[in-house]
Parts: sequence; structure tokens; C-alpha cells
Amino acid sequence: MKILFLMYSNTDTCSLYRAGGIATDLQRQAKVEIDIFQWDKTLLNWQVLMKYNVVMMQRAFDQQALTMTRYLKLLHIPVWIDWDDLMTDCPPENKMYPTISANKENIIELAKLADVISVPTEALRTAFSEYNKNIKLIPNAFNDTFFKREERPRSKTVLWRGSPEHVRDVLSFRDALNRLIEVYPHWKFRFHGLNPWMLTERPNIEFAPVCDPFLFYRDNVKEAPLLLHVPLADTPFNRCKSNIAWIEATYFGAVCIGPKWDGWDIPGIIPYENENWYLTYIDEVLRGEVDTEYHVKKSWEYITDNLLLSKVNKLRVELIQELVG
Repeated sequence: MKILFLMYSNTDTCSLYRAGGIATDLQRQAKVEIDIFQWDKTLLNWQVLMKYNVVMMQRAFDQQALTMTRYLKLLHIPVWIDWDDLMTDCPPENKMYPTISANKENIIELAKLADVISVPTEALRTAFSEYNKNIKLIPNAFNDTFFKREERPRSKTVLWRGSPEHVRDVLSFRDALNRLIEVYPHWKFRFHGLNPWMLTERPNIEFAPVCDPFLFYRDNVKEAPLLLHVPLADTPFNRCKSNIAWIEATYFGAVCIGPKWDGWDIPGIIPYENENWYLTYIDEVLRGEVDTEYHVKKSWEYITDNLLLSKVNKLRVELIQELVG
């Protein structure tokens, strides 16, 4: 059996969690051969497509994807679409906002035509269920094929990780962050993926640019932060996000402070309800009033029991088997 993965970038973090990065283990478990193509680096026609039993499109949104889906229907090849964000409600601060917003009708039509849709969160499944009833919840997982967790002594580092698309999130918690960075001058506040221009400049702020995901993981394992914080503005788009920041925090050995939302109610996470609680909990961690080792231990136990890729990929095996009968 052969499966084609189609995506807009086959080397970004989304691919690592939902496409290219999960393919090695999935091939082994499902006993299939998977080809991974990037839209702008391949030429597809019926002669190429007819050798595939299933085509999976990651983050499909444009006319190109819609045309391909309709063509695959003519060839009677099942279409599997994977969405990891609320593509029908892209926020304006996102660099893809003009493009995604202009393609909203294409996204809705793609959702209606797909033979199956996979998503990482229950909120996303609810959002897309208006257009398609065959939606599989496949959570993001720790890739135990490529990564092995190791114990390191903790450094006096507070880590934030993300991208420039998270400007609103950091702005929403600016007052709390400015206060923490001022009160704890001997702690490093590391921002990996976004230069925090909205915060007061201080010598204990460190910026690390977006980089290859494997280099990102390597660097932050070495950094050994005590805490990883996830400030998120309360928007529909963010409510649909998965908890990969917590998975990464646990891999790095850091306790995670995240929002008290559905999908984040997981052992080990310290959940905040608003900016005041966010400030309070970080303050307590940095003052040494929280047993961070206990929280990280509970998180890692939950991941090893429920969110190892080798276990989660079994859901993808079932999805493929259902598609091909």
C-alpha cells in the first residue's frame, strides 16, 4: 500500500508533529510506504497519483488543494485532510491571515469533500463537525522515534517558545511579564521564536530566532529551563490549539504554566485562569515554593502512558484501514 503526504512545508514544526515527523513510525506500524511531497516542488497528474491508495493533505486551504481533492475524487482515491489550527478563523496578527481569510470558502468546501479529517483537539473537532461528520481526534504526541528524554540540572531560565504569530499573546500578558522580568534580574527570560519588542528592554531578556525544529529542541534541552510559560489570549483560534508547548516543556525538563482550558487539564500542568494567576504562579515557581520536579514527573508519566507517538500512531493506522476498507 502507498500513501502520499502533501504539504506546503515538509520541514516545519507542523510537519514534524503531524506529517513528515510521524511517517517513519507510521510506515512501520501500518506496513505502508509513504511519499512526502511539498506542493511547490512536485508535479502531480493522474499517472503519478494512481499509484497511491490514500492522499493526505496537511493544512489544505487553497484553490490548488481544492482542485486536487476534486480530481482525486474522479480517481476514486480517498482524501484525508489534517488540520492542526482553526483555519476558518485565522487571527489578523498571523502572517497568513490575508491568504487564509481569502480562502475560507475553499477550506469549508475541502472539509465537506474530505473522506476523513484528523485534528489534535476536541475543540477543533467540534469546529469542523459542522462540515464533516468523519473527524478523528489524533492528539499531538512526543516522538519517541527520534527523541529520548534525559535528566539535567535546572538553570535559572524561564522559557517562552513560539513564533511571531504570537504577538497578541505576549501583548496580552505584557504587564505581568514586565513585572516578573524586573523583579527577577538574575533569571534569564528566554524568548525562542519571537523578539519581545513589546516588553521593556532589560539585560536578562534573551531572544533566540526561529530555527530548524531539531536544533530548537537541542538548544533548549541544553538550556535546561526550570519553567516554560504559555501566555495565550482568549480567542477561538487559541482555544483550538493543542498543548505541544507542554509536551516540549516536559521534554526539556521544565514545569509548564498554561491556560486553564479544555485540552490543558492534564496532570503536571500548572493552570492559570487569568493574568493575575499567571503572574502569581510564575512568581511562586521562581521563589522556590513549587515542587517543580513533581509536576514534571507527573507530566512525563502522562505522556509515556498516553502521548508517545508509537502509541498515538495506532489511531492513524485505524484511520488508514477504515479508508481502504
